[in-house]
Amino acid sequence: MKAGQRKKMNRGDIHYVDLGPIPNNRIEQAGIRPAIAVSLGSMDKDNPLVIVVPLSTNLKSKDRPFTLQIDPSPINNLKQPSLALGAHVGALDKRQVLDYVGRLEKKYIDEINLLLKDLLRLY
Repeated sequence: MKAGQRKKMNRGDIHYVDLGPIPNNRIEQAGIRPAIAVSLGSMDKDNPLVIVVPLSTNLKSKDRPFTLQIDPSPINNLKQPSLALGAHVGALDKRQVLDYVGRLEKKYIDEINLLLKDLLRLY
């Protein structure tokens, strides 16, 4: 799959998503930005939602809990270092999923899995 094309969002895929406007000056991520799918694509066939972790190019929060820096590569097609914001994990309507960016490398997928396991206390 080439960057810029639409496709089903599978676990580990990076797509641009539309998170909408920030409501009442809250701290959630908003607007159109890349996000990582963390739900299983095959399980979501009849589900209108996809669970994502948004990315930010603002690295000021990289020392906060539940964040992971992801460096650009030819596989993930990110243009600059980005921060996966695990604490902002959430469900989106699949209609908010826009263009395909790339695929997260296995080492980052493994780290995201651990981060979410810790965030959600799944031990």
